[in-house]
Amino acid sequence: MFGVVSALTYTGANIALRAVADRGGFDWAVWVSCVKAVPAALAAWLLVAWRAGRGLPALPPRRLVVPLVVTGLVMQFVGNVSFQWSLSLGGLALTVPLSFASLILTGAVLGRIVLGEPIGARSSAAMAVLMLAIAVLSVGAEGATEALTRDATFWTIAVAVLSATAAGVAYGACGVVIRRTVTARVSLSAALVLLSTAGVVGLGALSLIRSGPAQLLATPADDFAIMIAAGTLNAVAFFAVSAALRHIPVTEVNLLNASQTAMCAIAGVLWFAEPPTVWLYAGVLLTMAGLVLLDNGRRLFDVERLRRETFVRHVEVHRQIGSTNDRALELAAAPQIETPLLVLAETQTGGRGRGANRWWTGPGALTFSLVLDAERLNLPSGRWPKLSLTAGLAVCEALAETVNGAAIGLKWPNDVYLGGRKLCGILVECPSAAAGRIVVGIGINVNNSLATAPSDLRLLATSLFDETLQRHDLNDVLVCVLARLEAELAHLAAADADLSHRWRAYCMLQDLPLSIAGPAERISGICRGIDRDGALLLETAAGITRVFSGVVTRLDPPVYSPV
Repeated sequence: MFGVVSALTYTGANIALRAVADRGGFDWAVWVSCVKAVPAALAAWLLVAWRAGRGLPALPPRRLVVPLVVTGLVMQFVGNVSFQWSLSLGGLALTVPLSFASLILTGAVLGRIVLGEPIGARSSAAMAVLMLAIAVLSVGAEGATEALTRDATFWTIAVAVLSATAAGVAYGACGVVIRRTVTARVSLSAALVLLSTAGVVGLGALSLIRSGPAQLLATPADDFAIMIAAGTLNAVAFFAVSAALRHIPVTEVNLLNASQTAMCAIAGVLWFAEPPTVWLYAGVLLTMAGLVLLDNGRRLFDVERLRRETFVRHVEVHRQIGSTNDRALELAAAPQIETPLLVLAETQTGGRGRGANRWWTGPGALTFSLVLDAERLNLPSGRWPKLSLTAGLAVCEALAETVNGAAIGLKWPNDVYLGGRKLCGILVECPSAAAGRIVVGIGINVNNSLATAPSDLRLLATSLFDETLQRHDLNDVLVCVLARLEAELAHLAAADADLSHRWRAYCMLQDLPLSIAGPAERISGICRGIDRDGALLLETAAGITRVFSGVVTRLDPPVYSPV
């Protein structure tokens, strides 16, 4: 729904901007862009004030102020002004497809260089089609230009094409900067407030210098209302895209927004008498074809590679599912299913944690569940309680190199933390309907930023992207985790003493004052590590107590101080 809203409101904004595009030249384009930025700036400042009032981080850190302001100026001067100027010269049918194609190309190339996002064969083919669309639309630009000016020349057409392309390049480049900047520690509103305010101040100052106050105040009320409407629609679209990214993959959001090209071309013909030339129709169709190719037709996960390079024998992939553990529990009851069985989800809507806890999943997270056969793995039931720690150890060792030396550790009994924030949750369940089978659910925050998470989670959790500012290949991460898990399960089956030494080495609770709410009582003391049976060792006034389950809370100051 949010993706559809963004496509419709962006189209509405473009139609409104086109309605005032033929009022003047470059100076008019600057003034329109300035007014258009006002609603987004006001909305951003209101959100910043709301976050500050709730005690949440509101403004970006000082080190990001200059980069964000520079990015905002580029977005406004090169992006919005060029887009508006191209509208006045080439119309909707030319400007929107060219800008969108350039945006996609720039975002893909810079995303590969700056963020490490891979470019597949079909993505490369899509870029080639989009480049062809740019060429075709350039040939057909003359007809659209003549609808706006009687004295269309080669240079007029060239400026329209170059302006639209420059706008797309600027939008694409700034989008990469924003994706790298907006993390759990820098909210979307914190970034947007500087991006939009830079536009209002910078473009407003330039308009005052070039046009003068008298000319700006002489703007017709109808034109001013259209500019504000365009800015409001643009702001709604921007926030709708952000909301859509919480629920559906990025490629699907982009494909929904790609419908702008067709809608704007139709609007140009129906409302603004732009001629329906064969070249423009061909260019729009090629643009749409290229954007459709960007949805590369394959799942996020390479099933054949998983079967080839890991110990799993059966893989089930879901585009969207409530809980991978729930599905794994169902499959565990089918004796004919070969194990280890892997259930993967691109999007999980109802992830579960221990007890009544829920596991939030954003786009780019890695969520999966394994169905294991204890007999096949030679795991007697007495060792099953150690599975959570064993899986956590596998995640720690698999990601140790990826996090570039950041502190990664186990929070007993079933979580992995990075830099003091939760990175991974583990849920082990034993289905009563499938004796001897065990389900191990693992959720790792990989490419999802906690900036899109519910507010109560942003200060408690983190992701690989938030910590490294790099995108990671989910297949690589999954293969590495499964390989380590296979090895650790073998150690557990062999009762290898080294296993307990290593999970003690990763214990992040060592020597901390803790309170543990167990099934029957709450006890407090100093953590003295984890023993070989997986029990947490808690030093209390009565001595060392072994705790096998419970909810851990850190105490400060401690309620007990050992002599």
